[in-house]
Amino acid sequence: MGLDMIDAIALVREVMAVNVNMRVGIHTGRVHCGVLGLKKWQFDVWSNDVTLANHMESGGIPGRVHITKETLKCLDGDYEVEEGRGCERNAYLKDHQIETFLIVPGDTYQQHKRPNHSYSMNGNISKELRMMGHGSQKNTSSKYDRLGFSDVHEIKDPEDEVNDYLMRAIDARSIDRLRSEHCKHILLTFKKNDIERKYAKEPDRMLNIYVYCTVIMFSGMILIQWLIFPLNIYNYIVMSFLWSFLLLLCGAVVAKDYKWCLVHLKLLSRRIHKQRVIAQILSFLVVFIVKCLAYSTVIIVKDEFICLNETISNDIKTDCGATTITNTFLLLTIISMVTCAVHQILKIVVKMFLLVSLAIIYIVTTFSQSIELEEIFGQENGSKSLSSSIEDSLFVIIFVVALIFHSHQVEATYRLDFLWKLQATEEKEDMEHLQAYNRKLLANILPVHVAEHFLSRDKNIDELYHEQCDSVCVLFASIPNFSEFYVELEANNEGVECLRLLNEIIADFDELLGEERFRYIEKIKSTGATYMAASGLTSNTCDMVNFRHITSMADYALRLLEQINEVNTHSFNNFRMRIGINIGPVVAGVIGARKPQYDIWGNAVNVASRMDSTGLLDHIQVTQEVYQILQPRGYPLECRGSVNVKGKGSMVTYFLKGPARADLVTFSKTNDELKQQQSSSTTTSEDVTATGNPDKACVQSEDNPTALRRKSLCRQNDIVPYFSISLSPSVSTGSCISGIQPSGAISSDSGDATGKNPPSTAKPDESTRIMKTAADFKGHRQRVEKSAMQDSIESLEKLLKSDIGLANLSSVKIPPYRHVSSEGHNEENIVPEYVGEPHR
Repeated sequence: MGLDMIDAIALVREVMAVNVNMRVGIHTGRVHCGVLGLKKWQFDVWSNDVTLANHMESGGIPGRVHITKETLKCLDGDYEVEEGRGCERNAYLKDHQIETFLIVPGDTYQQHKRPNHSYSMNGNISKELRMMGHGSQKNTSSKYDRLGFSDVHEIKDPEDEVNDYLMRAIDARSIDRLRSEHCKHILLTFKKNDIERKYAKEPDRMLNIYVYCTVIMFSGMILIQWLIFPLNIYNYIVMSFLWSFLLLLCGAVVAKDYKWCLVHLKLLSRRIHKQRVIAQILSFLVVFIVKCLAYSTVIIVKDEFICLNETISNDIKTDCGATTITNTFLLLTIISMVTCAVHQILKIVVKMFLLVSLAIIYIVTTFSQSIELEEIFGQENGSKSLSSSIEDSLFVIIFVVALIFHSHQVEATYRLDFLWKLQATEEKEDMEHLQAYNRKLLANILPVHVAEHFLSRDKNIDELYHEQCDSVCVLFASIPNFSEFYVELEANNEGVECLRLLNEIIADFDELLGEERFRYIEKIKSTGATYMAASGLTSNTCDMVNFRHITSMADYALRLLEQINEVNTHSFNNFRMRIGINIGPVVAGVIGARKPQYDIWGNAVNVASRMDSTGLLDHIQVTQEVYQILQPRGYPLECRGSVNVKGKGSMVTYFLKGPARADLVTFSKTNDELKQQQSSSTTTSEDVTATGNPDKACVQSEDNPTALRRKSLCRQNDIVPYFSISLSPSVSTGSCISGIQPSGAISSDSGDATGKNPPSTAKPDESTRIMKTAADFKGHRQRVEKSAMQDSIESLEKLLKSDIGLANLSSVKIPPYRHVSSEGHNEENIVPEYVGEPHR
């Protein structure tokens, strides 16, 4: 593999015309493998042998494979080697007296030393295509074929494969198999009580259909009885009562579908539909009402159709209505049974009870009627009636058995359908949980926005992911003395306990990222005892106005130092941390096919790493770009001086000494707001000044060279706009350039420019008023705003006329500040005040 990697780099160097090469170091030994931390998991290995392999790479030669003696022993002489002399190039190898070797490149080892290599069967494929993965699969030797370990699968007909898959699917969904596994054979109740309870709570969406069908059948039964039987008052009373009761029950079921129904009735209807047990009770009552209608009318009108010994004109009437009663009774019984079968919500046990009871009542009624007819009309007529009753009874029994079997199958289907639905719901929930788990796992490997990119449906698989980030703050934090702590002894399980402590440290660092103030920061990776993080990688986390992603990184670095001190306190160790921070543009992306890894590259990353490696223990070293952002925001920084950085030369760096001061942070925010307001108020103030003084209007003309020089001087030196000066032949000045710590103001010793006014004397108690808070600064600004701009313009003009440059201001004596009275008027003989950035 190492030789192939070198060949691949050589191919890239040749095709892309870039000067790149690779060193390969190999060592054979024992390692500990796993993942560390809570975020951005990366499978890694640790041990002294891993450290040795790392130094084998750094002590190698570009374009060569550098191996140790232990690795050479495992090669069994398959490769030609030469002396490596790694001790001459690496101090670690020299200190540990490691004997190294270099593999001699050549063509012979690829042919007879590695017979199973894919090159043997890819001879007709170009090397470039093999590098791109277009070669055929690795050939399997005949020895493995005979043993049955071949990776070449037997080619099957696609139709046979589809049939096999369908057969397995059908077998998996077999009704009989599922019924035998989950349901009881006769009662069809689920074997598991929890599933039965869930089924009891499952609503039946066909409940309204059952009710409508029952109403239709009930109406048909009333119509039949009205057409056939001579109904009396008792029949009408019974029918009215049963009809009212049926409508009441049916209305309670279907009320939820009608807007004009009462609210309470709708609530009752919804409850009936949600509770399967209540719906079953209601269905039982509805079927029982139909059953009562069938038998009540027959019993009441029975005597009206039986002819007793009635003699009409000396003739005995033998044409009675017994046959009509029997046939009508059979029809009503069949309708009642069908009504019972329609209600699929009823359990099979309840249906069996209703159907069997209907059949028994019919059989008993018909046989009793046949016996009565035999007594009245004689044995011959009675025998015919009895045989007819037996036939009807057999028909009813067969019909009942058929309905029971049908209801049994339907309920089994309903229960299996519920079981499939339950399994589908559980599988869907499991799939959602698995998907959420995979997303969480992917978020622990890639940032959230990158993971969403790869999970999007419209993503092109062949498209590489990369993005340009213009302002990213990069942090490297390392524990240099952890290598001294890591030892492989039997007492610490060969170094496992040391890695356990390292995992706790990195986990503590990861937990800090969960705080709201560190939401801008994204962990990149952790390599050994080095922790890497970055902020501002997305538009949501890159704040180019207030630079919160940079201040958040500074606070995070300070918390890392506090956290390592807490670890030292609890673990009785003396780990010391070294942190480096830099800001700049980077390129972020995902590399790798089998094990994708998110990383960032760029000059800013390299410099941040150098800030760590060239830093001091227990210090946070930052670049000048970071200093320019943190210093105005109240962070105390100390200039370290010039540091020689590999690849960059000499750089001026700073040490971050602590968190931002609250008063300076408030002042910085207010100062930023005032600077934004300045651009809109400067033009208005100059217009007012020019209008009040015609001479100054000429000075402010764009054609006036003095005005142009004054504006250019202000822009070049970033002069704070709100200050005032008064000059005479003897002038004393102070620093007034924004960004330099102000130390005073410019004052006059002998009066105005004409020399007519007496020299000014500043009282000590009125000479200085430094703005320490933003509130005082804004209040003072409101009192002097009208006069400050006019004084500033006059003072600048006098500076220019006296040929005094801003470069000479620091050498002039610092006067006290001018005092402004509460009425807003300048007191006499008091020097003007400089309003600028406060001392830090």
